[in-house]
Amino acid sequence: MYNFSEVMSKNSNEVLLKIIIVNRFTYTPEAVEAAEIEISKRKINNLDEIKQRYISSNFQNFQEASLEQLNAICLNYKVEHKKKDAEIVYILEMGGIDYKTAKKIVNDLVLVQEEIDFKNADNDMLIGGIALAIGLVVTIFTFLNSANTGSYVVAWGAIIYGGMRFFKGTKNNKI
Repeated sequence: MYNFSEVMSKNSNEVLLKIIIVNRFTYTPEAVEAAEIEISKRKINNLDEIKQRYISSNFQNFQEASLEQLNAICLNYKVEHKKKDAEIVYILEMGGIDYKTAKKIVNDLVLVQEEIDFKNADNDMLIGGIALAIGLVVTIFTFLNSANTGSYVVAWGAIIYGGMRFFKGTKNNKI
């Protein structure tokens, strides 16, 4: 068993606060717990005030955001930043959203993602179908002319990309 207490005791207050508040999801729960125990042992004056400053300087305030804005922000965290649901809930909480509301917003992300996928389905089918058709036409045309030229082209990239994108669109198009 790794001795997190010993390691955390060697860190500065600033590092411990970053572990506890900002980077808690990049550490194991045991490491975060050891950091919390160590910071409480140090009997720092105004600890709550210092924590609040860390929160306000490292997290966006979401209290004035609309539900649409919160959905977009959460979707960005999930898709672009590869954040897990628990991390997104924590980020929302640090931004002033209560736990119950944050949890509901994150749970509703599935519905928001499905709605976006549905809206993009027709476009995916169209672009995929065009790419697939171009790939097939190039392949067939060059194959038919191969008697004259001695070679032909199989447009694998266009065929595979077009097919995958087309079928992604059909999967997301729930008519």
